[in-house]
Amino acid sequence: MDSANKSQFCDKDRISNLPVHVAHHILSFLTMEELARMCLTSKKHRELCISIPFLTINGIPYRSSAKRAQFINFIDRFLSLRNGMETRQVTICWSFKNGNSDDEYRVLTWLNHAIGCNVKLLELELVLDEDAVFFLPLGVFHCDSLMELKVNLNGGVLKLPSTDGICNIQSLSLRGVQTFDQNFGEWVSSLCKQLKLLSLAHVHGITDISIESSSLQDLTIIAPSTSQNDFCRITISAEMLKKMRLDWRFNSSIGKSLKIYAPNLVTFSLYGSIASSYCLGNLKHLLYASFKFYGPVNTNELSSSQNILELLQCICTVKCLSLQDSTITSRNPRSFEAYGFTRGYWESQNLVFHQLKAAVIELCNKGVNELEFIKFLLKHATVLEKLTVFDPPCFSSEISKVINDYEKVSSAEVVFAPKPSNTLQLRQLYLDHILGINDISIKSSPLQEMTIIDLSSGDLCNIRVSAVMLKWMECYGATSEGHSACPCSILFISFQI
Repeated sequence: MDSANKSQFCDKDRISNLPVHVAHHILSFLTMEELARMCLTSKKHRELCISIPFLTINGIPYRSSAKRAQFINFIDRFLSLRNGMETRQVTICWSFKNGNSDDEYRVLTWLNHAIGCNVKLLELELVLDEDAVFFLPLGVFHCDSLMELKVNLNGGVLKLPSTDGICNIQSLSLRGVQTFDQNFGEWVSSLCKQLKLLSLAHVHGITDISIESSSLQDLTIIAPSTSQNDFCRITISAEMLKKMRLDWRFNSSIGKSLKIYAPNLVTFSLYGSIASSYCLGNLKHLLYASFKFYGPVNTNELSSSQNILELLQCICTVKCLSLQDSTITSRNPRSFEAYGFTRGYWESQNLVFHQLKAAVIELCNKGVNELEFIKFLLKHATVLEKLTVFDPPCFSSEISKVINDYEKVSSAEVVFAPKPSNTLQLRQLYLDHILGINDISIKSSPLQEMTIIDLSSGDLCNIRVSAVMLKWMECYGATSEGHSACPCSILFISFQI
């Protein structure tokens, strides 16, 4: 009885009873070889497999000539049975290495079949023979239904068709291709008038790229880092651009420039090296910006620092700014003393201080550059009310005399104060499984919350805390039996609850 029920359960056809779109979604996870087996199980299954709108033709696993020939014959027969059925997505993965001479003809035939079936997404992942060139058919761009095109040649050479027409492609992704067409940017701008997403990853052969688009909303450029002649000058003009990511690494910044006109840009991510010139226009809608610069970057060089400053000045309206450590690290701040930031330098920057009412300046080293900036403020800040100067005691008297004797354009009060301490203003302290410490002694005025976990490690013996503002303190520990315990002794605590 149990055996009969089990047999009945196993023989039940669940796929055929599903809605067609659900069955197609399930079948989209099968390989073409698995679909071939599925076609043999029943007439209903055969109809579902033939009408599936998602096709993945992957011939890379078939390395022997016999297996490859069988696979090609099956694909040809399978596509002939579709009779122009609508196809949403076609993915072709093929290796031309050690293949037959007519392999390219076969792939182009399948491409034309996809175009005839009103394909919406076309994805090509090809491995070419050495020194071979893949010619993308013109019919791909004349396909009215095609909305998304992805091409990955794994370092192969791609030849784009020349056309004066306009295609409907809204998303274009190129990865691992070589194209020696220096007018690539113009080609994209003139042909893809409906383009909303453009992704260029490891595209070789483009020295300068200039993209002008009234529809582009999302742009990603991952420039190849192995060549100094690729993506030297990048110019983007896109009024509707909202998101941009640029990964741009090179050994020399000479000749590297970035120009962007994207007044509606919301998110901007920049990773790589520091270019010699930035011009980002007015990014008044920018909300999120993320910068991370990789070596070799010498932030002690004035040119590099000015380039970073030039970049940051373009994003003054950003709401959330992320700067990675290498972006803001200077190995030797003293080296900047060699550069003369005189009043003439500050006046040449055309800085606007007519609304400044209060300023705080901390003098470093000898304070020469800071003093010149203070003189500039006193001369141009017409409504300045208070200027606070933190200076080391060693030369506070001579600095104060120079500043007090300098003519001021406003009635600003100048206050001199000792240089603030570098003591950490800690308000919360959290210690979890800290090993190798026997005694902890903490004296902190601003400390308000403190938590110590795993007091049973055996290392921590004494805790001394003096914190007049402490409002919350927790200590956790457990013995080997799992019972709560606090093996260390809290010898002195001074706080208010």
